[in-house]
Amino acid sequence: MALLRSVTPALHKLDHAIGRLRRRRDVLVELRTPVYHAVLSPIADALGRDPQVQVWYTSEYPERIAPLVPPGRFLTHAEVEWRRFDVYLNADPWAAARLRRCAHRVNFFHGVAGKYDLDSPAGLPMGYDEYSRVAFINRDRMQRYLAAGVVTPDRCSLDTPSSIGS
Repeated sequence: MALLRSVTPALHKLDHAIGRLRRRRDVLVELRTPVYHAVLSPIADALGRDPQVQVWYTSEYPERIAPLVPPGRFLTHAEVEWRRFDVYLNADPWAAARLRRCAHRVNFFHGVAGKYDLDSPAGLPMGYDEYSRVAFINRDRMQRYLAAGVVTPDRCSLDTPSSIGS
């Protein structure tokens, strides 16, 4: 097991290098609920207009989400686990699909209050260390997460989903 753990980073680098040789880029968008569709669809739509980008969708709730996405573009969590993706987009870091061959992960912080106190991030089960970039909807929220050490300055940005396609 220790040997496997020691070679895994090198295998990931090789897999990502092979993936970069392809002209087409595969983007996976996690739509946990219809709210996530509202948050991430402007980004997915903008990316989908590029002929060299294929946008795929996944959800832990296929029956809710599959009807919201283009035909033939929905993949189950089981189907995406070992498939190579260049970028994974989601809006909920603690309900992410398990991806073993993904080059970059981007979280668009949806900012909707739920069962957690999102304004006080210390101790939340975030998992932002897995992400290449975390995009915050407002400066106050981003500063709170930076101050709590949940994200690092090099991995966070102040972006709104609607500004991505502009």
